[in-house]
Amino acid sequence: MLLFLLPLACAPPTTTTVFPGAGQATAVSFEGTASVDVEDAMRAWSGQLTYCCARSLEAHPTALRLRLTVEDGDVVSHEIDAFGNSDEGFSACAVAKATAWPFPAGTNGVAAVGFDCSESLEPG
Repeated sequence: MLLFLLPLACAPPTTTTVFPGAGQATAVSFEGTASVDVEDAMRAWSGQLTYCCARSLEAHPTALRLRLTVEDGDVVSHEIDAFGNSDEGFSACAVAKATAWPFPAGTNGVAAVGFDCSESLEPG
Protein backbone atom coordinates (compact mmCIF):
# COMPACT_ATOMS: atom_id res chain seq x y z
CA MET A 1 0.00 0.00 0.00
CA LEU A 2 1.32 3.43 -0.94
CA LEU A 3 0.82 6.37 1.33
CA PHE A 4 0.94 9.90 0.08
CA LEU A 5 1.58 12.72 2.48
CA LEU A 6 0.36 16.17 1.63
CA PRO A 7 2.61 19.06 2.55
CA LEU A 8 1.25 21.24 5.32
CA ALA A 9 0.99 24.16 2.91
CA CYS A 10 -1.71 22.28 0.98
CA ALA A 11 -4.51 22.64 3.49
CA PRO A 12 -7.94 21.63 2.24
CA PRO A 13 -10.10 24.49 1.00
CA THR A 14 -12.38 26.09 3.52
CA THR A 15 -16.11 25.89 3.01
CA THR A 16 -18.66 28.56 3.66
CA THR A 17 -22.15 27.72 4.82
CA VAL A 18 -24.70 29.83 3.03
CA PHE A 19 -28.04 30.59 4.61
CA PRO A 20 -30.47 31.34 1.75
CA GLY A 21 -32.19 34.67 2.20
CA ALA A 22 -30.03 35.54 5.20
CA GLY A 23 -28.70 38.82 3.91
CA GLN A 24 -26.45 40.20 1.23
CA ALA A 25 -23.59 42.57 0.64
CA THR A 26 -24.98 45.98 -0.29
CA ALA A 27 -21.70 47.74 -1.01
CA VAL A 28 -18.11 46.56 -1.38
CA SER A 29 -15.09 48.75 -2.01
CA PHE A 30 -11.32 48.63 -1.79
CA GLU A 31 -8.91 51.54 -2.02
CA GLY A 32 -5.25 50.62 -2.21
CA THR A 33 -2.95 48.22 -4.03
CA ALA A 34 -3.63 44.57 -4.71
CA SER A 35 -2.50 41.92 -7.18
CA VAL A 36 -6.06 40.62 -7.72
CA ASP A 37 -9.59 42.02 -7.81
CA VAL A 38 -10.12 42.26 -4.06
CA GLU A 39 -13.69 43.56 -4.43
CA ASP A 40 -14.81 40.35 -6.18
CA ALA A 41 -13.17 38.26 -3.49
CA MET A 42 -14.81 40.36 -0.76
CA ARG A 43 -18.24 39.83 -2.33
CA ALA A 44 -17.67 36.08 -2.16
CA TRP A 45 -16.30 36.21 1.39
CA SER A 46 -19.18 38.41 2.60
CA GLY A 47 -21.42 35.35 2.39
CA GLN A 48 -19.79 34.30 5.66
CA LEU A 49 -21.58 37.20 7.34
CA THR A 50 -24.94 35.49 6.73
CA TYR A 51 -23.97 33.13 9.54
CA CYS A 52 -23.75 36.08 11.93
CA CYS A 53 -27.17 37.36 10.83
CA ALA A 54 -28.79 33.94 11.22
CA ARG A 55 -27.11 33.36 14.57
CA SER A 56 -28.38 36.68 15.94
CA LEU A 57 -31.99 36.55 14.76
CA GLU A 58 -33.31 37.18 18.28
CA ALA A 59 -31.32 40.42 18.45
CA HIS A 60 -32.74 41.49 15.04
CA PRO A 61 -29.66 43.07 13.48
CA THR A 62 -30.57 44.80 10.25
CA ALA A 63 -27.30 45.93 8.74
CA LEU A 64 -23.64 46.61 9.29
CA ARG A 65 -20.87 48.69 7.82
CA LEU A 66 -17.34 47.37 8.24
CA ARG A 67 -13.97 48.96 7.34
CA LEU A 68 -10.80 46.88 7.39
CA THR A 69 -7.29 48.28 7.17
CA VAL A 70 -5.09 45.78 5.32
CA GLU A 71 -1.28 45.78 5.38
CA ASP A 72 0.62 43.20 3.33
CA GLY A 73 -2.47 40.98 3.25
CA ASP A 74 -3.18 41.09 6.99
CA VAL A 75 -6.10 42.92 8.57
CA VAL A 76 -4.43 45.20 11.12
CA SER A 77 -7.46 47.16 12.31
CA HIS A 78 -11.22 47.40 11.85
CA GLU A 79 -14.20 49.65 12.47
CA ILE A 80 -17.78 48.38 12.61
CA ASP A 81 -21.15 50.08 12.77
CA ALA A 82 -24.09 47.75 13.40
CA PHE A 83 -27.65 48.96 12.90
CA GLY A 84 -30.95 47.71 14.29
CA ASN A 85 -31.20 45.91 17.61
CA SER A 86 -27.85 44.23 17.16
CA ASP A 87 -26.05 42.70 20.10
CA GLU A 88 -22.38 42.28 20.99
CA GLY A 89 -22.48 38.72 19.66
CA PHE A 90 -23.51 39.89 16.20
CA SER A 91 -20.74 42.49 16.00
CA ALA A 92 -18.13 40.09 17.40
CA CYS A 93 -19.16 37.40 14.91
CA ALA A 94 -18.97 39.80 11.94
CA VAL A 95 -15.56 41.10 13.01
CA ALA A 96 -14.22 37.56 13.58
CA LYS A 97 -15.34 36.45 10.11
CA ALA A 98 -14.14 39.55 8.24
CA THR A 99 -10.77 39.91 9.94
CA ALA A 100 -9.99 36.31 8.93
CA TRP A 101 -10.54 36.99 5.21
CA PRO A 102 -7.44 35.81 3.31
CA PHE A 103 -6.28 38.92 1.48
CA PRO A 104 -3.33 38.08 -0.79
CA ALA A 105 0.17 39.02 0.40
CA GLY A 106 1.07 42.47 -0.86
CA THR A 107 -2.48 43.81 -0.48
CA ASN A 108 -2.43 47.24 1.18
CA GLY A 109 -5.35 49.58 1.68
CA VAL A 110 -8.80 50.00 3.15
CA ALA A 111 -11.55 47.49 2.43
CA ALA A 112 -15.17 48.37 3.18
CA VAL A 113 -18.31 46.26 3.10
CA GLY A 114 -21.93 47.08 3.80
CA PHE A 115 -24.13 44.12 4.65
CA ASP A 116 -27.93 43.96 4.96
CA CYS A 117 -29.34 41.29 7.29
CA SER A 118 -32.96 42.40 7.01
CA GLU A 119 -33.86 39.73 4.45
CA SER A 120 -33.15 37.07 7.06
CA LEU A 121 -35.68 38.64 9.43
CA GLU A 122 -38.70 38.74 7.19
CA PRO A 123 -41.51 36.34 8.11
CA GLY A 124 -41.95 33.79 5.51
